[in-house]
Amino acid sequence: MIAGQDDELMVSDAYERELKSFWIGVKILPKVNYMGLVHHQDAITAIIATVKQGYSGTPNLSPPSTSLHSAPFDRLRD
Repeated sequence: MIAGQDDELMVSDAYERELKSFWIGVKILPKVNYMGLVHHQDAITAIIATVKQGYSGTPNLSPPSTSLHSAPFDRLRD
């Protein structure tokens, strides 16, 4: 997940704590709000890097011992 530190609508500093148990990596971009995620150069660079890293490239997180994948998301792994 990529989020802006200056998001006025969400508590971005809680994402990592709340999503860690779901094996979802979180990157918080400083000085970016929720609208900046679609046009701020740092956000675009982070999104491109994350897509290139791939579905299984979440760093420092162990994969789940049981499958948490559902049919709609299985295609994202391919």
